Amino acid sequence: MNLSLLGHRLVYRALTRTRPTTRVGDRAAWNLAADSISADSFVISGGAGHDISFELELVAKTGCRLVLLDPSPTGRATVDRADLPGRLVFEAKALSSKVGILCLARPLDMREGSWRLDPSGSGDDMQSTSIVDIMQRFAVDRVDLLKIDIEGFEYDVLNSALEQRVPIQQICVEIHEGPTFGKSRSDRWSLILQLLRARYRLIHHEGQDHTFFHKGSRAVGNPAG
Repeated sequence: MNLSLLGHRLVYRALTRTRPTTRVGDRAAWNLAADSISADSFVISGGAGHDISFELELVAKTGCRLVLLDPSPTGRATVDRADLPGRLVFEAKALSSKVGILCLARPLDMREGSWRLDPSGSGDDMQSTSIVDIMQRFAVDRVDLLKIDIEGFEYDVLNSALEQRVPIQQICVEIHEGPTFGKSRSDRWSLILQLLRARYRLIHHEGQDHTFFHKGSRAVGNPAG
């Protein structure tokens, strides 16, 4: 028996709080609170990759406004092949803690296509934006859902959001670790603990995917389902 793996599972089981969730999307699917998104909701999604079925299905089912971000050739090619609804806006920018330029390293496997954080800071320069900048430009006072699969940059984005107390109701995040990203297991747990201290509850966990829901948030009348 792998005691480390067992302990890992037991900790996650103890942290996870029961709340109804719905799985949205195809290959790049996410579990989120089923009663949290409506036509009045504003969603930010960082990372398109090879599949935007999550974003397309969420908009189709709820009518929410959604801003999708990905400056990489992989993400832009995926979006170019899709028929985007009017409520989904795409920006070829990286999600960061600030507006400016971000260095994204080339994929380790070009077929897999994930542009990523390199611990050395090397990479190709790409335009970046922030959650606060997006909120200001779209004239919203809160984010109902933040989905981020941004290959190691999630630490910077979430730490900044927590420091600035950005009102985010729900967060779906893939938390990366390992030498490729320059992040350790303790870095992952530090980020999770910061979210818990900020009154987020972990309501779903699967592999690297985590869904957090803020304790002060309420259900809405037209859930995704």
